[in-house]
Order: sequence, then C-alpha cells, then structure tokens
Amino acid sequence: MATAPIMANNDVFGPLINFEFHSLPSILLNDSLKNKPIVPEDVEINVLSIIDQDGNVVSLDYNLDPEGIIKLPEDIPPGDYFIRYNICQKDVPDNCSEANITLTIIGISIDAEKTLDRTQALPGDIVNYIIKLKNTSTFTLSNIILTELLPEELMLLSSTPSLSTSNTWEISNLADGETVELGLSVMPTIDGNYTNEVNIKVENYDQTIRSEELQVRPKMVDLAIEKTSFNSTVNDGSSFEYQIIVTNNGPDPADNVRIVDFLPAQLAYESEVLNAEGLLSTPSFSQEEDILVWNVPQFEVGATLTITLTVKAIADGRIRNRAEVSADGQDVLPENNTSIEVKTILPLFIPNVIKPDGDGKNETFVIRASHRYERLELVIFNRWGDIVFSSTDYQNDWYAEGLLPGTYYYQVKGVNFDKKEKQYKGWVQVIK
Repeated sequence: MATAPIMANNDVFGPLINFEFHSLPSILLNDSLKNKPIVPEDVEINVLSIIDQDGNVVSLDYNLDPEGIIKLPEDIPPGDYFIRYNICQKDVPDNCSEANITLTIIGISIDAEKTLDRTQALPGDIVNYIIKLKNTSTFTLSNIILTELLPEELMLLSSTPSLSTSNTWEISNLADGETVELGLSVMPTIDGNYTNEVNIKVENYDQTIRSEELQVRPKMVDLAIEKTSFNSTVNDGSSFEYQIIVTNNGPDPADNVRIVDFLPAQLAYESEVLNAEGLLSTPSFSQEEDILVWNVPQFEVGATLTITLTVKAIADGRIRNRAEVSADGQDVLPENNTSIEVKTILPLFIPNVIKPDGDGKNETFVIRASHRYERLELVIFNRWGDIVFSSTDYQNDWYAEGLLPGTYYYQVKGVNFDKKEKQYKGWVQVIK
C-alpha cells in the first residue's frame, strides 16, 4: 500500500529588526501530510544546512522547537539566511520532504561624521565642530543618545542644541532617510594634537566616531627690540634721550608682551613718550626702582611701538643699558629680543663760555650738579688772581656783572650728600 507523501513548503520571514526578540509562526503551518495539516506530534524536523546571502555556511543563533516555532534572540547580524530543513513522518521515517526557510534580518544603519572647520589652531582660538547623523535604516529610530567625548584641553564654549550636564544630546525620533546636524564651538587651552569623538547609542547600536586631528601649536612670534641714543655726547648731569623700537614680525600676534629697560646706576628716569603704529592695545607703564616696564596685552603682527625715553646722567663713566622684550608663546628668533646700548658719560659739565647779553642763552655760569652735590662753592678769579666772585652755596646765578669781557678762572668745590668734597678748576670766557 503506497504511503501518502509528506509535503514541506518554503517559508519566508522578515524583514525582522535585530534588536528585538522574535517568536515566529510555526513552519509546519503550510506543510501537509496526507493532504491534511501536519500534527507536530506526527513528524520530526531536522535542519540540514544554514547559509548566508553570500553562500557561506554559518552558525545561526536560533531555536526551532518540535512545534515548528522559530525563536530568534536579539543581535543576530543583519542579512539574509537560508535554512534548509526536512520533515519526516515518525511512523514512516523514509517519508520526508525538504524546504527552505528564508530569514531577512535588518539592523540599525547610521551614517555619521564629525568634521571641524580647521585642523590647525592656536591656544585661545575658536574651533567649530559639526556632527551630521543620517538614519540609513529602513525604519524610524527612537531615543538616540549622543555623548560628546571632548578632550579636557578643549574648552566647550557653546553647542547647538545645548548639551546636557552629562555632555549628551538626545534625539527622540529620526525617520528613515532623515538627517540631523549638531554643532559645538570649543577653545583649545594648550598646544598638542587632539581628536574629538562622539559616541552614538540607540538600542543595540553603539558606535564612536572621531573627527580629524586638531593640531594646536603654541603661538609663534618674532618680537624684535632695538635701542639707541643716536651716539650723542652726554655729560654727567645732562639729560638725553634713548629710543626703544619694538616690532612683531610674526607669524602670530603676541600676547602679554613685556618690555623691560634696565637702567644702569649712572642714569635716572625722567619721562617717556609712546608712539604706536598698528597696535590696538594700550601699553601700561610702571617703574620698579631702576627697572622700567611696559606691558602690552596684545601686539599685532606688523605693529611697531616706539618709546622715547628721557633720562638724566647722574655719574660719569662707561655705561651699558639693556632692554628686553618677551611674550607668551614661542619666539622664533630669540636673539633679537635684547638690545644693548653702550655709552660713555663724560665728566661733570662746567661751561667755558657765558654770554650775558640779554638774549636768554648762556646768560649765567650754570653747573649741572644738583644730582650729585648738596652744595657748590664757587670762586671766580681774573687773570691777575683777584677774586671777582665767590659763593659758599652757588645757585647758578653768576653772570659777570660789572666785569669786562675776557677770560676768568674758577675753582668749584662740590660737597655731596655724604659731606665729601671734590674740587674742579678751569677757565670761562665771558663774552659781552
């Protein structure tokens, strides 16, 4: 007697989202035995092979129970799977039939990138990042969490939309094919190389993307200083000018510029005049005993600051006056950060000509010595050795009153603040 054939028919399930658990209908529902629906107790199900969409044999995480129900756990890799199976009649083991189960598993697909508007910056610059997120899945995504993994050396200035206190954004819904854009502005605080990352989580999707590397280099400046007194002859007791010229030859603006002039002991500060070209910040001046300091908050590339410094010589001899300039960052040419002017201060000036003629020039016998001596004693002689003028506390007021033009001789005694004395002798021509 012939056995009624058993008939297994192909089954297709999907697409099935892989972050969900699935319990599929029994594969026996469309199979038959003796032209009647199969009773699970009457048959045995055997899986013969499983291959993926590329024809490779794979091991698939699933459960097929005797009832013909397939249970699929979460996180099965997306793709098409083909399960070849047979069903055999328990009472007649040779009565079998084969069929295929096609499973289509889909997962979350997101195109994401993080870009920045510059790859090189200086500490204090503003760098902008853009995060673009496109849902390339075939279904809507909900509750996407993006966590900004900002290096601590990059200070967050602002973000669009605003980040939460835990540095996260939450996107409630993103339809398939939809794109969202987020942005943030940061400020590098220290030089170095930094990669900015963002983590994206939704269901079983957990990916971290990174931007291009941001290279933060130190500020590089070329501050130059030049100091001169124009080789003018100076006597002890005279005032004269130094000129200090400071320039920034680049490549970057200089911050917190400090210009220092170290006055030697033989000089005393009197005044300073500033002339700036291309400088947006106002210099400030301070004096710390013999050290003169000018501070400039920012010194632009190509800017020039000229300082005309008036000082008074208070001792004779060879002097060495040094000026320096410094700033934050790296100076590419440190050898031009210092300028030294060497000068010889001649002894105390005592004039050898006076013209008491009423024109207001060289009217009196002026000895510039108040910086050195508390008191001057002066005696004037004519050519025969007669005293024609004397003072024990001379006030620069002798103008040869009542005397004829000619040559006269002087003796000067300077009494300093320590009561020590010094003698000077010479001649003076009176012109009337």
